[in-house]
Amino acid sequence: MDDLNFDLVVIGGGPAGTSGALAATLFGKKVALIEKTALIGGAGINTGTIPSKALRKSALVISGWSTRKLLGVEVSVRREAKLSEFTYHERQVAEGERSQLEARLRERQVQLFQGHASFWTHT
Repeated sequence: MDDLNFDLVVIGGGPAGTSGALAATLFGKKVALIEKTALIGGAGINTGTIPSKALRKSALVISGWSTRKLLGVEVSVRREAKLSEFTYHERQVAEGERSQLEARLRERQVQLFQGHASFWTHT
């Protein structure tokens, strides 16, 4: 039963939860992280900041906007783009970030659990 004894149990695998879990391991703590979804990283990696920035970058590249006036040379790119091209790049970027985060958690031996968790008091 020692495998399920932890110094710290973190609820939620978003930026704060993963950062806290990783920081605790630096102090030699045994850490469990409980995430309700199958994907670690929270909204920042999975649905928010990183995916939206990847979509924005794809749009700028495909439209040619990001290459305009590069080193005094004006470049214009015009081509048809499919939604699948945008979403493929967005998924690749998010999966890469998530993989790096999962690797750091494994390296620091944070045990991941998928499920619901909450605090309760015994009265």
